[in-house]
Formats: sequence, structure tokens, C-alpha cells
Amino acid sequence: MIYRRLLLALSMLFICLPGCSNNESNKKVSSSMAELQAIVDVPPPIQSIRWEIFGTPEYHGGVPGPTDFVTLVAEVDRIDEHWFNGLPNEAGSEFIVPGAARLWLSSPFQSILRNKENTALPLPYSSTCRLYRSRLKKTAAPVKGFVCHHSGDALVYLTLYAAS
Repeated sequence: MIYRRLLLALSMLFICLPGCSNNESNKKVSSSMAELQAIVDVPPPIQSIRWEIFGTPEYHGGVPGPTDFVTLVAEVDRIDEHWFNGLPNEAGSEFIVPGAARLWLSSPFQSILRNKENTALPLPYSSTCRLYRSRLKKTAAPVKGFVCHHSGDALVYLTLYAAS
């Protein structure tokens, strides 16, 4: 009797699992400026933003492993061009984690992240990307990354944590 119940429960599990959808990636994308400002200093002034913080490697079930990077990717609509032009044009580089080209990003920003995935992006990158430094709000720890400008919009990429 117990064997039949166990077999029935396992059968139902295998039948139901493929139909179940956990669309976790859409839940992580936010447009809340207040939530983002509570985490990190962001470039002012911003009218509209979409952002996501994710760990690498990304956890998709199974046994979780250590997180090597925690990254913030944001797309800002109508960035202040004077602010962008005022960023220092200093040399540097920033490692682009695998999977940073989020599906919700606009095409030009996806291209930059996809083409330089798993490599260091040399900065400044053409005339469109510049080194950007910020601070975490809770700890005041410095974070760095870059900002890319395209047609009035901006990509903000910050490495919030990198394993040593």
C-alpha cells in the first residue's frame, strides 16, 4: 500500500514538473528607483530605470555553489548627457560576467555585454563607455564598473562583489 502511494506521488511529480514554470528572472527585474537607491549610489538625475542584481554563476536549482560575482545591470532612459560627459575619461577595465547581457536590455547594450562576455572591457570603450565608481549604501564600500551611453539612454554596469 505504501509502495503504491509512493509510486503515485512520484508519478504525479514527474507529470507536473515539466508544466510548472518558475519565471524567477522576470521577478528580479525592477524599476523601483527607491529600492535601487537604498542599495547603491546611482547617477543623478534619473527619470526611468530598469535594473537587476544577479549572482554568477546563477543558481537555477540543484545544489548551489559559491557565488563568484554579484553584479548590477541597469538601463537608464534619458540620461543627463552633461553628467555623462563629465565622467572622467580615465583608463581601466571591467570584467563582464557570463550572462550579463540580460534579455530585457535594449539591443545596443545587449551587444556590448554579449560581445565582451567573460572578458575584460577596456575603458574607455570607444567614445560610448566610461569607468564609473560608486558606493554601497549600507557599508559605504566602493564599487566600480562602467556607464555606456547610446541615443540618450545609458547602461550602468557595477560589480558589487567579486570573490578574491
